Amino acid sequence: MISVDKIDCFVPSSRPLLSIPDCRLSDVERQIGEHVASLIPDGATIHGE
Repeated sequence: MISVDKIDCFVPSSRPLLSIPDCRLSDVERQIGEHVASLIPDGATIHGE
C-alpha cells in the first residue's frame, strides 16, 4: 500500500498490471544476490538525474 500523499501523478489505465513470473534461483545465484545485498546499506535508493 502507498499513501495518497506520496503520489505525484496518477494516470488511469485499463491495461492489466504487469506481473513477473516466479522463478527458481540456483544456489549460486542466491549466494551472489546475498553477497551483493550485503554491500548495499539499509535505506539506500536508486537516484537518476
